[in-house]
Amino acid sequence: MTHVDETDSNYADFASDYDTEVRAYCSYLHDCIFGMSYKAVSPGEKLLDIGIGTGLASETFNKAGLRITGIDNSPEMLEVCKKKQIAEALTSCDLSHGQLPFENRTFHHVICCGVLHFFGELAELFRETSRIVKPGGTFAFSIMPDDNQAGDYQKEISDWDIPIYKHKPEYISQLLTENSFEQLKEQRLLTKDFHKRHYTLMFSVIVCRQK
Repeated sequence: MTHVDETDSNYADFASDYDTEVRAYCSYLHDCIFGMSYKAVSPGEKLLDIGIGTGLASETFNKAGLRITGIDNSPEMLEVCKKKQIAEALTSCDLSHGQLPFENRTFHHVICCGVLHFFGELAELFRETSRIVKPGGTFAFSIMPDDNQAGDYQKEISDWDIPIYKHKPEYISQLLTENSFEQLKEQRLLTKDFHKRHYTLMFSVIVCRQK
C-alpha cells in the first residue's frame, strides 16, 4: 500500500474534534456500512475495524453486540476511541505495510471506513483481509470511485492539501475476485466539500462476503 505521511499528522492535530468534523461534512459512511452489513452480523461475533480512528464505524456494531478489535496509525485517534469503551483491543499499526497482525481466520467480519482513499495500491491489504476473515464472513469498506480513469487508481491533491486516491471500480472488483470475495452490495453517496457547502465528494460503500 502507498502510504501518505500527511494524514498521520493531520489526524493527530484534530483527533479530539474528529467526530464533530465528520458530521459537519455530512459524512455518514460509518452509518451506511453498518446499515448495509446489519443482516449479515450476529451478537458475539468478532469484528476487525481497519483504521478504526475514534471508533465511529464500530460504535453501532458494538451496540449490536459484536466484539470489536481496532487498528490505526494514529495513537491520538486510538486514545479517543479507547475512552468510548467500545473495543476489546486497540493496536497502533502502520497500515501502509498492508500486513495485518492477526492469525488466519480470526474474524467473522472486517470493516474499513474512510481509509482506503488515502492509499493507492490495495492488493496486499485485500489479500491480508481475505486471510484473516472466516469463510462466509463479510468485508465492508469505502472507496472514492472513478469510473473514467485509465489506470487502477489516480492520485490527486485534495483541498485539504492531502494526497488522496480514487480507485477504478473494475480494479476493486478484480481484487475481490482474486481474494475469493463475492460482492453483495454497493451504495454511492455524496459528502460535502472542503468548504462544507456543496455535496461534491463521492464515495462508494461496498459489502462483500468471503466464499
